[in-house]
Amino acid sequence: MKRIVVDGLLVSLIVIIARLLGLDLDTLILIILCGTAIITIRTLQELIMLFKDVSQGVAYLICLAMQEGKVRGSTAFRVLKTEHGLVVKRIDKNMEGES
Repeated sequence: MKRIVVDGLLVSLIVIIARLLGLDLDTLILIILCGTAIITIRTLQELIMLFKDVSQGVAYLICLAMQEGKVRGSTAFRVLKTEHGLVVKRIDKNMEGES
């Protein structure tokens, strides 16, 4: 999901720079259309990955780190049940401050 947001910000930055450079409207529209296509492809990739996970019975577990009543970080895990037991994989870690 973070990639989609970063792609959107990157496209916006490119459009702003192109506008400051004085590119014509047709070029700006082409840049916007290409950027939208990239973001759409990334979104579809994320959705397909989630649908595959749902069909396999994957669950997501999110653990929050709390300090003084505030969330200081989080870790996300992907949990899959197999015939040999549970398979847990860390997929995202976001911590603030010291660990």
